[in-house]
Amino acid sequence: MDPKVSKTYAWTVGAAGGLLLVVVVLSHPGEYRFLATSSFILFFLLEIALTIGAIPVGKFHVSLDFSIVLATYMIHGFVAACLVNLAVIPTLILRKRPARIIAMDVGTLLSSTVIAGSFASALNGHIEETATQGLTLSFMREVAVFTVVSYLVNTALIVFYALISARPHENVKSRDLIHTSALNAVCMVLGALLGIVIAVNLPQWDNVEIYLFSVSLGGLVFLTAILGRMARTQADLARLYEAASGINSVMRLEDVFAESCEAVSQLDKWDFCWLTLRDPDGEVRVFKIKIVPGLPEKEALEWLEEMQGRRKAVDARMRYYWNKERCPSEGPSPFGAALFMPLTRGDRLIGEFGVARVSSEEIEADSLRLYALLSAQISLAVDNATQWERVTELAARDPLTGLYNYREFCSRLAWAIEKAKLSGSKVSLIFIDLDHFRRVNNLYGHIVGDEALKEIADSIRQTVRDTDYACRYGGDEFTIILPSAGKDGARKVAERIMRNIAETRISYKGEPLDLTGVVSASSGIATFPEDGETPEELVNKADLAMYSVKRESGESSEKE
Repeated sequence: MDPKVSKTYAWTVGAAGGLLLVVVVLSHPGEYRFLATSSFILFFLLEIALTIGAIPVGKFHVSLDFSIVLATYMIHGFVAACLVNLAVIPTLILRKRPARIIAMDVGTLLSSTVIAGSFASALNGHIEETATQGLTLSFMREVAVFTVVSYLVNTALIVFYALISARPHENVKSRDLIHTSALNAVCMVLGALLGIVIAVNLPQWDNVEIYLFSVSLGGLVFLTAILGRMARTQADLARLYEAASGINSVMRLEDVFAESCEAVSQLDKWDFCWLTLRDPDGEVRVFKIKIVPGLPEKEALEWLEEMQGRRKAVDARMRYYWNKERCPSEGPSPFGAALFMPLTRGDRLIGEFGVARVSSEEIEADSLRLYALLSAQISLAVDNATQWERVTELAARDPLTGLYNYREFCSRLAWAIEKAKLSGSKVSLIFIDLDHFRRVNNLYGHIVGDEALKEIADSIRQTVRDTDYACRYGGDEFTIILPSAGKDGARKVAERIMRNIAETRISYKGEPLDLTGVVSASSGIATFPEDGETPEELVNKADLAMYSVKRESGESSEKE
């Protein structure tokens, strides 16, 4: 249904009903004195409170609607029950509910009025009989018939609402529908018991007793609301604790993101999750995203970029966007609701975790507060993971060249061999030793020697692939691990590295220093599995191959 059409329809029904009410009251003032009674006003306010969400009773909403309308009908008649429901339609409009929500609630109101009216009419026919003879079989049969009808109609409405609210790529879970239908059955039974109480006692009640009953019903509604809020708060705290435990149990940033996505999915259904990190220099980058199958990733990223551009930059305020007028196939935005949660540590902004969904179903205020608490846990986990990965990376690097150190080399070579065994692929190892490098230290000093090592390390890093591991084995020796590379591929890489080392240039006393003829290199290659099946065998084979090259070229005699 188009939002403008639903608004026009709702306003028309509300205005027409209000005009009809004024005309009827003015023409028959004596018949509508119930408008000024305390019980009617109480029922009227309770129904509005239920509709606008002032009483957060969750799934008991349908049952309490039924009970309020039923009590209004039994005490004041069918017109009073219609007036109670009539006030709800303008309330929906003022809250700017989506079109399908208005259609659903209007359908629920109409069905509950008809069902409660029929139920009350049947019970009224047995009031005298019940007052004199007690509960008869025919009376109980009427109660059972209309309870079953109420249950079937409301269950049909629940299924209908679930279907029209489902996302295009998502199937409605039968387990949720069964759970809701079972709860609905309990609610209908409670409503029927309320009708029995009214039918049995109404002939003996006077105005004071009717007033007390109305107040008691109001107290029951608020008590249910309080218990519902307590149960929901307890459940939310349990989910928050479970989510925080999962998020803080991992150390890698990717695992933190995965656990965070799992945590928010326990609170609501989301189609798109992302983690944005803020670098120390202020630059913002999207670290990781997760999108459900069926949604285009490119469109989602373009939307995220547009939203971040609109907000200029990631800031420390939690922002909630609700596109209430949007249908899945309409509008410029692919998402109907989005939540941007800042990640902060003290006064420091470290990034942002966000979620979005296709559905334009609104997030409740209580849920927003829960997300604020969850974002604090995500902030702590992201900051810890970032610091841990930074420290881990520093511990794995050679402080002079920035290449992986000897300990990390041993670990990565063993891992690469194990992975190759599982996949049936190869691993090659290049062992490089600089020739005559002590000449640089002797001629120009160790500072220049360190600069030469840095330049050589940079040339090696730029030559190899991102999937390769360049390491400083020790002193002037380097190793390169090439996963999924055979001996021919490794030989080509080694040749390029040799050429780059021979062309290394550094500065000495502000002048370019040519090391051609001063520094050269020799290399040896070993490949898993033909040259060895353990890290020690590969290193030994590559080292022997490297010294064989030195002897052939006459460089080994000057190795110091």
